[in-house]
Amino acid sequence: MWQHHAVQAFLIAAVVSPFSYYAGSVAKQLNLPQITGYLVSGVLCGPYVLGILSQASVGDLNIIEGACLGIIGLAAGAELQLSELNRAKRQVRQHLEPVAACSQL
Repeated sequence: MWQHHAVQAFLIAAVVSPFSYYAGSVAKQLNLPQITGYLVSGVLCGPYVLGILSQASVGDLNIIEGACLGIIGLAAGAELQLSELNRAKRQVRQHLEPVAACSQL
């Protein structure tokens, strides 16, 4: 049964990804972060606006969601420079401490 959901997830991603890529490019041209375009495309394609993705198909995407978040985290971590973080240690701590506190709730 999981194979069916995996195939479904990859088919959905193959159909929606080009639209998301284009939306990210448009956001970048508007001097916005590309992720803004990706989020807008998700909202538009989701079950509550255009309905291109049903709630079940969004659930199927959970299969690849974890892998994608792992890759994003790896890429973000690889770009961090410890020397810059040391200079901005106070600001980083001010942002991370509330997040860490809330995650313990």
